[in-house]
Amino acid sequence: MGCYSHEEISQIIGADFQILSDFLANKRFIMGDRRATLDATAGGYIGNFMQPR
Repeated sequence: MGCYSHEEISQIIGADFQILSDFLANKRFIMGDRRATLDATAGGYIGNFMQPR
């Protein structure tokens, strides 16, 4: 990601979050009605992106 500006990275991440939001819609978890490893992994990455730098 070194070739992108901070603003471009924010736009890319925002677009990815929108795709995830659209996919989840009213689902409680990514893979259905039960938690999975993917939910924990995604949560960790999302939390990292949300922290102010």
